[in-house]
Amino acid sequence: MLLYGLIFFFTEYPGATPSETEKSIYQIGDKISWIAETAPSLNTVFRTCAHLFLFGLLGVLLYFLFKPNFHYELKIFLMVIGLVAFLGFLDEVHQHFVPNRHPKITDIGLDTLGAFVLVGLACLVAKKKSS
Repeated sequence: MLLYGLIFFFTEYPGATPSETEKSIYQIGDKISWIAETAPSLNTVFRTCAHLFLFGLLGVLLYFLFKPNFHYELKIFLMVIGLVAFLGFLDEVHQHFVPNRHPKITDIGLDTLGAFVLVGLACLVAKKKSS
């Protein structure tokens, strides 16, 4: 749950708003021209990857909590994916109350997709290692 606390911290942190991360990319772009030209796109890619990775990692940690050997079990897999989706929803509700932040349904989808992919990969790796 420490990771989820970190996610909530970033939701509150003024420097983690979409406009602030884009501004940081523009500052880097002052030194490298092509970065400044693509700052909005890079910002979208960066923020998308952050959702996929952080909530994917959260899903892996939750799955490990229930199945330390990572052997695939549909019931646990679905429960973890549902839990990550719910936590993503709570994060978006939290953003509704944070100045300069706006909740997005697509972020919940990215959070859920990240968990689905990373937990699925962790289970596949565990299956390969055990066979």
